[in-house]
Amino acid sequence: MQREADALFAAGTIGPEDLRRIPAIDGAIMEAMRLYPIAVAQMRTATRDFEFLGHRIREGELLFVATSVPHFMAEYFPNTGCLRH
Repeated sequence: MQREADALFAAGTIGPEDLRRIPAIDGAIMEAMRLYPIAVAQMRTATRDFEFLGHRIREGELLFVATSVPHFMAEYFPNTGCLRH
């Protein structure tokens, strides 16, 4: 990562197009965002009645969608040593 950063800033000012030249830094940022997301869940309101895994959800019901749950599931991230809670 240090080599990427040094090479990136060696030319002076950087622009958005330069971000394509830093795969290690990009990977580290994406992994940090997976482990420490800024939004761990989203609140949504059901717009219609539906069934989900045997549970009846009614129109207007408030839903809590835990978007970061799969971030810690080994079946989705098998090579990262996912934490088991």
